[in-house]
Amino acid sequence: AYDVSASRDSRPMSGFNLFVSIYMLVHKADDTEQFFIDGSAIRVATVVTVAATVTGDFQCKAVCYNKFFVPVAEDVGDPVAGALSIEVTIPAAVEEGYARIFSDFAGYGGSSGHYYFNT
Repeated sequence: AYDVSASRDSRPMSGFNLFVSIYMLVHKADDTEQFFIDGSAIRVATVVTVAATVTGDFQCKAVCYNKFFVPVAEDVGDPVAGALSIEVTIPAAVEEGYARIFSDFAGYGGSSGHYYFNT
């Protein structure tokens, strides 16, 4: 899984990244990568809705962290017609934090960027 916003960076590709890209292209051609596009985390009361447009149909897990990046809650969900929306109930004491989406496909895990939420 890849966060599309991270791939927009204009940094040159390192030799290691080039090797990994070629390896994945050759050896993992049958696997489908899952991209997260326009992700967001919106908090209403104690529920954080983590949403994104996805390019695959793999089950995902949304993990919510407090502002110190300590995990506080998680839940799983499946994309429907390219849309992923997972509601995670967090402790009321967590006023602000971050959410992240994790995906696992064919034994290889990946994740999105961090999406900020607050009260």
